[in-house]
Amino acid sequence: MRFNDRFGADEMILPVPEPYILEDVAVVPGVDGRKMSKSYDNTIGIFDEGKALKKKVMSIVTDSTPLEEPKDPDTCNVFALIRLFADDAKREEVAAAYRAGGFGYGHAKRRCLASSPSISQRLVSVVMPWLRILPTSRMCSARVAEKDVNRQKYGWRACASPSD
Repeated sequence: MRFNDRFGADEMILPVPEPYILEDVAVVPGVDGRKMSKSYDNTIGIFDEGKALKKKVMSIVTDSTPLEEPKDPDTCNVFALIRLFADDAKREEVAAAYRAGGFGYGHAKRRCLASSPSISQRLVSVVMPWLRILPTSRMCSARVAEKDVNRQKYGWRACASPSD
């Protein structure tokens, strides 16, 4: 907030991030059912695509419930990941398929692959907010650097302004 107060004037240059934690999924499950962690070596990388992504998703640990039997989506590791990427309609559709039976974990894993966003979508969602910020922050950095140089050359009072 101090940066925005000092350099933002009337607009917010660096937005304050708000946490995005789904209440029902506070921990992202890894491919082995434990929380996703690099130390557990059970991650699905954000930049994984193609065969690497498919290999990791298809290796998600599931139980041995037969294809014909209904399954509980709330206890399934695959559905926990689908819940993170899919919209409400897709989640309800997959949950209904689980409960109806005749829907196997292989089907669920393919749905998980289909519902995960592509690399370009992920990059756009991460990078686009920063593209707006960079030109503004570069100008602010130049102003700060100029003031610092003037302070070193001429002393504090020589370049003091009302905002200092």
